[in-house]
Amino acid sequence: MTERDIFDNKDSCFFDNQTDENLFCFYKKSNHDFKNMFFYANNTALLSQNPIVLQEGNYVTEVIVLENEVEKSLQIKNWLNSQGNYHYHTVFRMYRLQKEQEEDLNYSLIQNPEEHDFEALLNILEQNFDKYTERIPTLEKLKELQKSIHLIKVDNEIAAIFLTEIKGTTKNLLFWLVISKFRGKGYGELIFKYCLNCDPEIKRYISWIDIRNEYSIKKHIEFGFVKDRISNSIYLNKNIMNEKIIKILEDTRPEFDFNDEKANFITAGYLDSFDIITLVVDIENTFEVKIIGALIVPESFYNVASILNLIEVSKNAS
Repeated sequence: MTERDIFDNKDSCFFDNQTDENLFCFYKKSNHDFKNMFFYANNTALLSQNPIVLQEGNYVTEVIVLENEVEKSLQIKNWLNSQGNYHYHTVFRMYRLQKEQEEDLNYSLIQNPEEHDFEALLNILEQNFDKYTERIPTLEKLKELQKSIHLIKVDNEIAAIFLTEIKGTTKNLLFWLVISKFRGKGYGELIFKYCLNCDPEIKRYISWIDIRNEYSIKKHIEFGFVKDRISNSIYLNKNIMNEKIIKILEDTRPEFDFNDEKANFITAGYLDSFDIITLVVDIENTFEVKIIGALIVPESFYNVASILNLIEVSKNAS
């Protein structure tokens, strides 16, 4: 990040963490209801696995990596693991340069949100995107982005959204979604094409995409996007990982309290063999991991800690 990106607002940064000759940290407030922590750690700190003492109970770590920095990213990964962080998802960047509009489409369905749309829009984002890793804007930020948010509404109900943010001559594509009951009507493709053609002064479009989202990757390629050399590995700390594991367990067996740290989920009868099969599928889908077959045994599902260990061992094996 540039100096302006970090120090752009009065009182937005505060030095609130440990500092020594090998490690330096500071926070910055964010428009996305986050506090961003920036840190510099030299090789001495990485190798000695010096802990960062965080005041926050929940935190997310993002590591931007270039294709030719595999060894460096592995070193950072091992250090993050030693800090109690667990790999969650990986996204990569795609981009497209501005092109001439190839076809004249009817964009009359597309509009910017009105004042009464913002709360419904925020609710849609919170229901469909991850609150920890996808930087859902606050209500105030959505209102700031009004001119670069595009909607399709059917009978005054939001059917499709495309939320973007313009920075200079670059347009960042942030959230693209068609509500499930309105899919199959061509709204998603229409609103995407509109976003690529409604601002002639834009020179470049950027989109970050989950490596597992095959549909989105395919559509971006169809619209002329190419893969960049940059990826972003997202790590969650133990508290958030436990929260997500408990949510999966509760969705499988809602009648039990999986927050009970003393309970053995197998001997207490919370989970049976069929539940374990369901859990494995949900864990693989949620945490971007292939669970090792030999580890799908009752002992791996005794409690939240054993499930977290199962995820981490399977990730390291792959």
